[in-house]
Amino acid sequence: MIRDLIKELSSIECVGSPFISLYFNLSINSRGRKNYKHFIKKKSSEIEESLKGDKRAYESFKNDLEKIERYLDFEIGSETLGVAIFACHEEGIFKTLQIPAPFNNQMTVSSFPQLSQLASKMKQGETVAVVVGDTNSVRIFFMVFGKEVEQEFLEREDVDEVRMKRFSSRVSEAGGKGFTYGGYSKKVDAYEESLIKAFVKDVSEHLDRWRRDKRYKHLILMGNENFIILLDKALHQKVKQMLIGSRRIEPFSSDLLILESAEEIYHSFLERSRKEIQKILVEENLSDGLAVVGVEPTIVALTKGQVDALVLSSDLNRQSIRCSKCAFITAAGEPKTCPLCGSDVVRSDLKEAMISSASRMNGDIWVVEATDELKRYGGVGALLRFR
Repeated sequence: MIRDLIKELSSIECVGSPFISLYFNLSINSRGRKNYKHFIKKKSSEIEESLKGDKRAYESFKNDLEKIERYLDFEIGSETLGVAIFACHEEGIFKTLQIPAPFNNQMTVSSFPQLSQLASKMKQGETVAVVVGDTNSVRIFFMVFGKEVEQEFLEREDVDEVRMKRFSSRVSEAGGKGFTYGGYSKKVDAYEESLIKAFVKDVSEHLDRWRRDKRYKHLILMGNENFIILLDKALHQKVKQMLIGSRRIEPFSSDLLILESAEEIYHSFLERSRKEIQKILVEENLSDGLAVVGVEPTIVALTKGQVDALVLSSDLNRQSIRCSKCAFITAAGEPKTCPLCGSDVVRSDLKEAMISSASRMNGDIWVVEATDELKRYGGVGALLRFR
């Protein structure tokens, strides 16, 4: 969801007309109000004043503002806490995103979409499949931002048949008049065991198919201990690589309890991952492996298309020059034109330029609270696809 939007927006070349990037926090403030309309009014007045010398830009901005206000009045969902809007009337661009998590209020007019707030929410916005059940039935919750977006249900069709056979064997044993029906009971046990294996395999096959369909990015297993063990063993290798945690829980727990537990597991996973990727980054760089750290080495890697994963400190605050057409970025000097393609260059926030460049090459993006080690290198680095 967010990843696709970032990729789409990062492909937009520098435009001559004002490009609006808007982020809103729709949470209720301490006074019981949503203050985003006051924020829009204040910021739009400032922007209008700055554009009065350019009639075309001014009219484009006013047209976008009217469309934005209509959208906010009529299109906001009941569970929405964060809204992002990207608009340029002259270019016919109007992209929106609503999420159940707040953004920081931001309204900018520039030559490019401002993507850093989107990137900061990208990992939270990845879909998690939460499998909850036992050896008779499972529920699969597809969760984004801790909220259920879809649910699937799988059940053994043979459950009633097995129960009837087991009941019959017990009746026979109770009234057997000296006969032993233990052998029959063992056959029922073996039969049920084979059906359980078949059911677990079926769940595994569904998960693998949904993986291929890209319905989820991460996997969590929940339920009774036996079910978790059996399913874990049956998972396809590529599905198992997506497994981020498991938890014993009553299979018929409420949806709310399941989602809260899954969100807790996912939050812990993200915290570990953010620290781990920084550790790998520094270690790989020190051993001359597939990583670079520091502003200039990372810019070079982005320009060469080497970046597999970009890692940025959330508080990185530095300006840069970027090309209006190609991948050129520099944080040193002020070239008049792009040295790579000869196109015009524009000023840009360095973090924004790097995120856009990494997204265009399908690189992963991590916005992190930098560790002391990464801070020593300027709070930025990248894992590489090749040297």
